[in-house]
Amino acid sequence: MMKRTTLLAVGLVFFAFSIGALSQTEGGTFTFALAKDAVNMDYIDGDDHSSSTIHHLIYDQLVQFDPLTLAPTPEIASSWEWEDDQVTLTMHLQQGVTFHNGEPLDAEDVVYSFDRILDEDNASPMRGKFAEWLEDVVAVDSHTIQIVHKFPFVSSFLYIAELHIVPKDLLEDVGREEFGQNPVGSGPFKYVEWIKGERLVLERNDAYWMKKPNLERVVMRPIPELTVQALELETGGIDLMTEMAPPDYIRLRGSTDITLLTASGSTYYYIAFNLTKAPFNDIRFRKAVYHSVDLTGAVGAVFQGSTATRAFGCLPGSLWASDYGYLRENVALEPNLGAAQSLIQELVDDGIMEKDQEVVIWTPTDDTRRNLGTVLATGMQQAGINARIQPTEWGTFIPVLLRDGNPEGDWDIIVLGWTGNSDPDNYLFPMFHSSNAVLGTTSNLALYQNAAVDVLLDQARREADQAIRESLYVEAQRIVLSSYVHIPGFFKLLINAIGPRVQDYILDPQEYVGLCNQWTNVWVRN
Repeated sequence: MMKRTTLLAVGLVFFAFSIGALSQTEGGTFTFALAKDAVNMDYIDGDDHSSSTIHHLIYDQLVQFDPLTLAPTPEIASSWEWEDDQVTLTMHLQQGVTFHNGEPLDAEDVVYSFDRILDEDNASPMRGKFAEWLEDVVAVDSHTIQIVHKFPFVSSFLYIAELHIVPKDLLEDVGREEFGQNPVGSGPFKYVEWIKGERLVLERNDAYWMKKPNLERVVMRPIPELTVQALELETGGIDLMTEMAPPDYIRLRGSTDITLLTASGSTYYYIAFNLTKAPFNDIRFRKAVYHSVDLTGAVGAVFQGSTATRAFGCLPGSLWASDYGYLRENVALEPNLGAAQSLIQELVDDGIMEKDQEVVIWTPTDDTRRNLGTVLATGMQQAGINARIQPTEWGTFIPVLLRDGNPEGDWDIIVLGWTGNSDPDNYLFPMFHSSNAVLGTTSNLALYQNAAVDVLLDQARREADQAIRESLYVEAQRIVLSSYVHIPGFFKLLINAIGPRVQDYILDPQEYVGLCNQWTNVWVRN
C-alpha cells in the first residue's frame, strides 16, 4: 500500500501573488552584494554560501522549502508518495520543463544529477550528504523517479532539496570543467558572465516553466567590507545586501529609503581545530584556547549587542534539541587567562608543543569571521600563545580547508560558519559523523571521529519519534562539545536590506536570495 502526497499546482497556490503583478513593468537590473565571491557554478564542486546563492538562481531542485513554514513544497517534483516503510520515495516530475539550452528536463537528468554526486571517481565534496542514506535513484518512466533509501530516514528531504538538476546530455558532451565555466540549468535565470572579484551576471530565462521572471538581469557583486556595501545600498549601487555591520544596522533602522527585513539566523559561526596534528589534537590545548577568550564580551562588542547572539551549542536556540541551557552552564568555559597559561605550560613541559610555537588562525576576509579571528588571536596572545590571524580570500581559502596536497592540513585553527535548516541532522551529521571525516569534505573539516557519536547520529536518522530523536541529538552534542573540538561563536541576526526600487522581495530564513519562485517574483521600479 502506498501513502500519496499530492500538492497543488504552483500556479494555483500562488494565484493571489500574480494579481498585483499583471500591471507591473518588466525589465530592469537587480544588483546585490555578497561578502565573498562565488567559488563554483556547479553543485558537484561544493555549496559554500555564495556559490549556493547563485546555484539557486540558475538551477531547479526537486523540492523547495516554504520560507514561511519550512515545509517541503513542489518544484520539479509536482507530487510524491512514500511506501509505508518510508524507504522508497516515488516522485512525479513537472511536464514541459526545459533547460536553458532548450533540452527537455526528464527523469534521466534527475537520476544523472544524483549519480554524479555519488560517483566516488568524481570526488565531490557533496557526496557525504547523500552516500550514507541513499541506496539508488531510478527512472521509472520519462517523468517518474524512485529514490530508494538504505533505511527509513525522516529527514531525507533536507538533502533531496539541496540537489540541483543538470542536463545529462550536455554534461556528457562538454565535460565537468567546461560545464562549470558555462553552467546550464532550468531555473529562472541564465548564466551570462563571471568576472571573478568584480561581478557575476545572469539574465532572464524567458522560457521559465513556473513563471516569467520580471527582472531582465541580475548582477552579484562581491564586496567584502559591509560598510562599503551599506554605502552602495544608500547611493543606489546595489539593491540588496544580505548582512550588515552593527553601526549600519543601528543607523539604517530609521531610514525611510532602506527597508530592513530580519529573522533569526540559522548560520552557526564557530572556531575549529585541526585534529590531525599536535597540539590541536590534545584537549588541553583546545581548553586553553577556550579559556583565553571572552566570547560573550567579544560578541557583544563586535556586534554592539544588536546583530548577533553568543552561541553555546551548534544549533540555533530556537531549534528543538538545542540544549542551550545545559551547554551554557555545564560545557562552556569561562575566560581564565591563568588556567589557559597553566594548560599551555603543561603541554610545553610534556613536549606536545614548543614554547613559542606559532599558531595560525585562518579566516575568510569577510568582516564577521575576520573580527572573531582577531578577537581570538588577541586572547591567545595574552595567554602566552604565539597566535596570528591569516585572513584569506575565499577562492584561496577553500583548497586550504580541504587540505589539498597535504593530508595533515596547512591550517591550525579555522573560523567558519555552517548554515543548517529546520532539523538538527543538517547541522550535527555533516560536521561530526565519522563518515564525513575524509579529505576533501566541506563539512567535518576537523576530521572529528567518535564511535559513540556515530551511533547516536545514526540512531537519530532512523527514528521517527521526534522526542526520541531530540534525546539522541542532545547526547551527541554534549559529547562533541565537551571534547571542545569546536568552540561555538555566535548566531547572527539574518538581515536583508533592500533599496527603494525593490518590490515583492521576501526574506528567506534559509538565507537564499529568492528572486523568482513560488512565493514571489521580484521587480524593480525604474
